[in-house]
Formats: sequence, C-alpha cells, structure tokens
Amino acid sequence: MEYLRAILSWPYGIIILLVAGSIVTSSSIIILVLRKDFRNVNFFFPLTMASVLIWSAGYLGELLTPEKSVMILLSKIEYIGISLISFGWFMFCAQYTGRVKKITEGKYLYPLLLIPLVTMFLAWTNEHHGLIWAHITTVESGPYVILDITYGIWFWIYSAYSYLLLTASTFLLISHAMKGASRARFTTIILAALIPWTGQILYITNLSFYLDFTPVAFSIGGAILLFGIYNYRIFDFLPIARNAVIEQMVEGIIVCDAQNVITDMNPASERIFGISKKDAMGKKAPEVFKDCVELVKLCEDEGAKEKTCEHKGRYYRAKPSTISGHGIVLGKLVLIEDVTKQKKAEQKLRESKQRFEDIARSSADWIWEVDKEGKYVYVSGKVKRILGYAPKELIGKTPFSLMPKEEGKRIREIFQKIASKKENIVDLENWNVTKDGRKVCFLTNGVPILDEKGNLIGYRGVDKDITERKKAERKITELNETLRLINKIMRHDILNDLQIADSSLELYSEEKNEAFMEKARERIHKSIALIEKMKGLEATISSGKGLKECHVGEVVNAVVKNYEVNCTVRGDCTVMADEAFYSVIDNLVRNAVVHGKTDKIDITIEGRGNECEIRIADHGRGIPDEIKKKLFEQRFRHGDTAGTGLGLYIVKKTIERYGGSIRVEDNEPVGTVFVITLKQYAGD
Repeated sequence: MEYLRAILSWPYGIIILLVAGSIVTSSSIIILVLRKDFRNVNFFFPLTMASVLIWSAGYLGELLTPEKSVMILLSKIEYIGISLISFGWFMFCAQYTGRVKKITEGKYLYPLLLIPLVTMFLAWTNEHHGLIWAHITTVESGPYVILDITYGIWFWIYSAYSYLLLTASTFLLISHAMKGASRARFTTIILAALIPWTGQILYITNLSFYLDFTPVAFSIGGAILLFGIYNYRIFDFLPIARNAVIEQMVEGIIVCDAQNVITDMNPASERIFGISKKDAMGKKAPEVFKDCVELVKLCEDEGAKEKTCEHKGRYYRAKPSTISGHGIVLGKLVLIEDVTKQKKAEQKLRESKQRFEDIARSSADWIWEVDKEGKYVYVSGKVKRILGYAPKELIGKTPFSLMPKEEGKRIREIFQKIASKKENIVDLENWNVTKDGRKVCFLTNGVPILDEKGNLIGYRGVDKDITERKKAERKITELNETLRLINKIMRHDILNDLQIADSSLELYSEEKNEAFMEKARERIHKSIALIEKMKGLEATISSGKGLKECHVGEVVNAVVKNYEVNCTVRGDCTVMADEAFYSVIDNLVRNAVVHGKTDKIDITIEGRGNECEIRIADHGRGIPDEIKKKLFEQRFRHGDTAGTGLGLYIVKKTIERYGGSIRVEDNEPVGTVFVITLKQYAGD
C-alpha cells in the first residue's frame, strides 16, 4: 500500500493517469469504430487500437506492482500488443492510402506478419534463450520500481523492423496528405503520423527515465485520426441519406476522393461496369475504368461537365458534382445514367421519317408537336398514362394550360424567347397538373420545325416524366438539412454540458464538495442521453419515417428536472415532432437560467383549436427590444454570458421543420416569454 500511495501521489500520479487514459482512449476508439461502421476503416485500425489497449493495460499493471516476477509476466502480456502494433499501424496506413492491395496480392503480407508472431513467441519463452531480454533487474525511477533490461539480439531485430514499418507508415500518410488535401485534413494526418514517434524517441533516448510512453503516443495518434473521421470526413464522403435513397437508385453512383481514388460506388455502378465495390475501393479511377476513357477524363478534370461514355457496347450519361463538407472539398460524385436505349432509338429513327428522327434526339417518353402558336397538333398515346388525358382532348390546347398559373406564365416566357431564336428546347423542367389534380414534373426537349424558307412553323419534342427523380432529390435535400441540424445540436448542447461539467470538476478539486462532482456526472449523463436521442433521430430520418406523436408535457418535465430553479408546468398537448424537440425545450430553459438569470420559470401548454401553444416565461433580466429581432440568427451572440450563438438558431430551424413558429415577448412585470406554436396531433 505504501508503494501505491507513493506512485499515485502528486506529481507521479500523472504517469498513471496518462497510461490509464491510453486504455480509455484506445477502448473508446475501438467501440466507436465498430459501432459507427466506418465503411473505409478496415480490420487493421481496430487491430492497432487493440494492440495499444493490451500494451497500455499491461504497462499500467507493471507500474502498479513492485514485484519483479509479476512485472516480467505483465511484460510478456504487453508483448502481444507490442508485437502487432507496428504491423497493424502500417497496414492501416497502407489501406487508407490505397496501397494495401499491392501488399496482400504481392505476397508481402505473411512475411510482414512473421516477425511479430516470432517476437511474441520468443517473449513468452525468453527464460530459455534470452533473445528478447538478456538480463533483467529492477531500478527505481522516482517512486516507481521498474525493470532495467539488457536486451537480447532479437529485440534489436524487431526494433529495426518496427522502426522500418513506422517510417514507412509516416511516409505513406505524409505523401498522401500532400496530394491536394485541405489544410485541416493535412494537419490531422500529419499529427497522426508523427505523434507515435514521440513515445519511441523518449524511450530510446531515456529522456523518459526508463518509463515507456509509446502506447500513450499511439493512442493519441489514433484519437487524432478519429477526430478527423468525425470532423473532416477523412474516410467517408457520402451523407447518411445514401442508404435510404442512393442504394436503390437505377442510376449509378461513383465517388472519388480529392486524389481520384475510388471511395464508394452503389450496386447500380457495380452492374454497369461489371466490377465489385470491394475490388474497386482504394484504386484510382484510371485503373478501375481503363476501358471507359471519357469517364476517366470526367473524374480527373475538375471543370468537367456532363459526358456520354461508351462501355462494352452500352452508352451512359455521366454527370459530375463536387462533394464538400465543413467548407472542405472532399472529392467528386459522378451520376451515371444508362442511355443505351436512347442511342439505339436515335439510330433507328434516323432511318425513318424526319419527324421521328427529330424526336429521337430528345429521349422519347411523351411525343408531341405544336404549331408556331404553341398549340398541340399531335400528341402520342402515352399522354393518357401520364396526364390522364386522351390525345384528342389536348389537340388545340397549349402546354401552358396544363400547368399551374405561375408556372404556365414562366414557361410561356421561356418558350417565346427560345422560339424567337429558333433554338432547340433542351432539358426544360416544368410542372404540370394531371386530369385528377396530381402534380407531375416533365423534362422537355424539342427541336424547331422550319419550312422551306426557314420560317418557324412549330416544334416537335418529347416530355419525360421526372417526378420521382425530383421527389428523390427533394428527399435527399430534406434529409441532409435535418442531419446537418443534428450535427449542430450535438456540438452545441454537448459543448455546453461539458463546459458545466468541467467547471464543476474544477470546483470539486478546490473544495472537495461532492455536490460539484454530482453536477458534473449529471451533465455527462445528460450528454450521453442526448447522443442516444440523436442516434435514434438519425436512424428515424434514414429510415424515412419522419415525425411522430410527441407529448409536450412529458418532454418539458424531463427537461426542467435537470435545473435547480423553481419551475411550474401547466397543461399538455400532443404534437408531431421527433427527438430534437427535447433539445428545443432544453435550450430555452437553459437560456432563461444562464442568460436571463432567473430563479423562476412558468411553462404553460395549451391547445387552441388545431394548434398547441407553449409559453416558457422567466422572471429574469429580460431581453432588450433592439436585439429581439436578431435572437434567432445564426451565430448571433449578446452579453457577458453569450455562448456559441447556435442555440436559438437551432431551436428556430427545428420548430420550422415541424411546421411551427417561435416568437419572443416581454414578461410582466419582468423577464422574457418564448412562445412556440405547433400543430396539434390529429390522430391516425
């Protein structure tokens, strides 16, 4: 016990905390990676972190005991992690930089793994040969009793092997980071590459006084990479919405990172190019699509526009778009549509009459012909299936009469401008109303019809129904907006809780008052609960289920019990919301306590017709009239207790997503009232 008290005393206990922190960090990283299922983080990253965990756990036990025999046993356990850590780190770096296939296919994997396995075996049988430890004694370093080792020849062989792999890993990461990565990603990768060297240098040069901080350095490097995964999307380039929409698209999706390396592709792309996602991942586009030159050019050229590519006798329209996040250009997404039928139809129509020759250029769906006044003179039978009108019902009418009033006015003006120049109608999107009142969106293409003198006498063309595509695009936009909102809620609310927890822990360290420790625990548990709520919301959004029935009173009561102020809650309503509604109420209550300095809050929930009104009234110092209009602006901050400026902005965006509104009023005689209006739940 005297030994434990000595090593845990200040400042020597910091060493124990560092090693224990390495255990917690490496364990957390393993859990997070396995739970989050990062698509491009393969087996080698958790293997490396598991090696750090074993090394750190063994080393912590070694520091905590003064018994030489126990220390030697723990050192052997440590060698399970020590033997594999350099191998795992190198293989992870090779996988991340797209080099792992060269190693696995080039038969280098087993020779690389042989030395770690031999080292592990020799460590456990060292007493028979002394190849790892030739001589072992104990020495004192401060209060610590640690092993003083004279190393055997195999230790130096393994050290050379380990430093060689660590050097190669550093080279791979740095060279990859220099190929066009953003400053933030570059810094993250460089730090992750260089920090593991710190522990090695301190130990080899004995600057650490016989103490080994190498596992701590590796855990810090892993934590930095995990930070890059969350904040700069180092391994992931598509939003969560892909599983709900993109996986089921008929069109192919290919994603390249900033270095033109394939990072993702959907099942449609696999079918189109006859290559599995597993084989394509980590390779550069020219290697994967070497038989499709136009697609390679499109992936490589930053300014490339839409291209039509030929591959194995089929034709594809490829449309590129840039992927970015947090202001960082992450790579490029290419949408690939099979247009083989269109191409073959064009070839056949060129051999037939002029009318079908012209129409074929526009990918026939609903075929039409209008005169110079824009009135239909020909309509194909497919219009019945799409709009519900028989062809004869539309003869003599104009396309603009089938559109909503404002849409008809807009399209008429565009058509008149195009007709005045006798130009082609190219990909003109327009909304129309079917006979039974539904709205459909067409992609219109057409060519001018000219007489022998070159005078315009009408247009021929086709309308393609793209309603489902427009709905899918809108759904993706809505999902991504909601996911961005979740991200802001997580960063804002958890930051507030962590700040309070940090302050409480600081006060506890000064006053040893358990109340401060309990407050810190409460805030940490609150953050954990918020993460779980947002995880549930994320799953709900990805599944496309949308809003659900929510009892306002239950949410309000769950929030106010976390605050040490006098709160009264009256009434209840049922509305349509999701897990983010808890954060809305929590933000408003926290603002009243922290910024309003109130000691009393009155919350009234009242149904009014088909609406629910929630009034959160405090008796604090109020809000000046001149800043009320700015309260809900993003990043607006005011006063000496100002936070990040995101809280009320997130509240407003969340309420608007529910189809509601929020306003602020003065309370009488003092204080502020936030008024939320939402639609009441009407039942199934």
